[in-house]
Amino acid sequence: MENLSGRAFGLLTCVKFSHKIPGSIPVWLCQCRCGGSCTVRAADLKNGHTRSCGCLRPRRVKQKNFATTHGKSYTPEHKCWRDMISRCTNPKNTCWHLYGARGITVCDRWLNSFENFLSDMGPKPGPKFSIDRFPDMYGGYRPDNCRWATQKQQVENSRRFELQNLLGIS
Repeated sequence: MENLSGRAFGLLTCVKFSHKIPGSIPVWLCQCRCGGSCTVRAADLKNGHTRSCGCLRPRRVKQKNFATTHGKSYTPEHKCWRDMISRCTNPKNTCWHLYGARGITVCDRWLNSFENFLSDMGPKPGPKFSIDRFPDMYGGYRPDNCRWATQKQQVENSRRFELQNLLGIS
């Protein structure tokens, strides 16, 4: 684990290592120039996602009319939503060739709002579920073509499984 003690990121200076969250993600206690303090994931410090204890947010809201946060940024559903958008819109994503490059898209309703995605999909039924494009595996991500599916359901709804069935391979 990289030692970030004393390093500055935006208005934050890392004071000391705090703890690790599941997945061995280091979290650091930081002191903000405004006098506040907070704990922040190391990755969020390094990639510039978190630059203050939150004291910058009111200014940003006024400047850019940002929406109020939903408070679900670290949930499995939010990670699924972020990953879905990335693989369909970001050519640098390692899975781009399987999604965006093939024309798989995310509907505007979901692309522009995590809240809409969560409202349509609901919470994941459990940790072993992931998003599945069903009934049309070749279609995009949209409310009428997605479900939370088990690994078995995902495999049975894959191009490889479809090809094996067509060729009579088990």
